[in-house]
Amino acid sequence: MKTKEKNSFSIFDFFDPNGNDKLSDLSGMSLLDLVVLIDDMYISYRDNLCYSPDITFGIELEFEKALKDKIEESFNKFSLDSWILKDEINIKDGAEVNSPILVDNASNWKELRRVCLQIQKYGVIGEKCGGHIHIGAQMIGSEINSWLNFLRLWSVYENIIYRFSCGEFLSCRRGISYFAIPMALKFDDLYNLFKKLNFDLQFLLANLCSSRMQAVNFCHIDKQNIDCFNDGNTFEIRCNMGTLNYIIWQNYVNFYLAFVNYCKSNNFNYDIVDKRYKLVCDKFCNLRLYNEVYIEQALELSDMIFDKNIDKFYFLRQYFKSLEVSNDFIKAKRFTKKRF
Repeated sequence: MKTKEKNSFSIFDFFDPNGNDKLSDLSGMSLLDLVVLIDDMYISYRDNLCYSPDITFGIELEFEKALKDKIEESFNKFSLDSWILKDEINIKDGAEVNSPILVDNASNWKELRRVCLQIQKYGVIGEKCGGHIHIGAQMIGSEINSWLNFLRLWSVYENIIYRFSCGEFLSCRRGISYFAIPMALKFDDLYNLFKKLNFDLQFLLANLCSSRMQAVNFCHIDKQNIDCFNDGNTFEIRCNMGTLNYIIWQNYVNFYLAFVNYCKSNNFNYDIVDKRYKLVCDKFCNLRLYNEVYIEQALELSDMIFDKNIDKFYFLRQYFKSLEVSNDFIKAKRFTKKRF
């Protein structure tokens, strides 16, 4: 990879955005060049992410210093009546906006963009604000191996997920250890218990539903109709930091949908995941360590779950955050670029 003067090139001068380069194979200067290129790029808004229309999701966007009357007026003005404004009792002067059921298309992303822009006028993100994503459970379905893969992959890469889920900030939000408890240890225990007892999906899901205040909340799943689409048949990702940046919301959704897709694929790489498990299992659920940057591990995860370079780079840009590390609630160097 040739080196040019800073800002005189794009990462896509070297990598086809629709290609699928194995980034985890890079080492030495090639790896260093990649990290520099990623740090110099910006994540942009996209009209769609190329997911099937039978994949459904929804978001819950928390914020504070909310002027709720003004927000309701603006939602009515822009025909955003399907986005529900609520009080958020755990945040002083807090509010929450819940989306309707969404699919990946230009219209829904445009609505999300408009919602974020309106809330930016009448609310702010504080250190207690979360950003929850509901994913239709029919996306994984009733095959127990897909759920076991989810538990395994999440536990082994939870440190990567948490730093990515900080969004535009360098550390997790205050209260995350209560409102979105890390689950690596519990997922690992259940995964290993299955290897001994070979129980069924109903038993697995029942044991995952002990609390909704987990990094992943399984309490909404319709256990009897898990393959079917309905309003309530979802599982909820709760560890994300709140944001009013619609590009980061889109990047959140893209990551979690790709993560779930990989868990149910026939290409799940148990050898790589099991090898990584041996390196990280003693660090499970240590939130302070989760703030650190693990380049090799992040590249490995991106290669597994994404099949396009653009998705890998967008994930890695948000995860790396210019390699800045802090335990304080501060923003990272900006890494998104507005198109509008």
